[in-house]
Amino acid sequence: MEKQTNVYLEIIDRESGKIEERFSNGENLSSDDLHTIALKGQFKHIETLEKSLENIETNFEEIENHLDNRKNEIVKKFQTLEEKFEGFKASIREDREKKVVEFKSENEKRFREIDSMFSKIESSNDEKLKDIEIALSRLESKIESGEKEIGKEITNTVKWYIGGIGVILVSLKLLDLLLK
Repeated sequence: MEKQTNVYLEIIDRESGKIEERFSNGENLSSDDLHTIALKGQFKHIETLEKSLENIETNFEEIENHLDNRKNEIVKKFQTLEEKFEGFKASIREDREKKVVEFKSENEKRFREIDSMFSKIESSNDEKLKDIEIALSRLESKIESGEKEIGKEITNTVKWYIGGIGVILVSLKLLDLLLK
């Protein structure tokens, strides 16, 4: 499709150059000349819209990459935190085993409290991770709906321009027929 468009643009550019030359020489322009000029403008506008769409797609890809990077960073931080907690828990368990002989009842009470705190921290981290996943899911759905909306808007705009070109061409042809 792009090759065909480029061929059309080359033909229209050549013809518009001839038209400009005739116009600068003071010659009158025919309706075909006017059609060619209008068609060239429409092709240029469509080309601009296509470039805008490419820019939008690039921006969405950059946003998706950024979100993926942020998600990976968060996952790594949680993994590091879990490793630290596991290391900390292991250290506490070793100390507890050493002191159990001397302070059995007192240490058992303290370590139960510490285990309870870790459980709360782990459940809190699980809840935060779920909240982050929900937020990322919502953001992804918003991005998808934005992409769909932009696609619809571009499609409607192109349809209106094509319809407008058709109306202009028919009007110019009718004017041409009336003037003959």
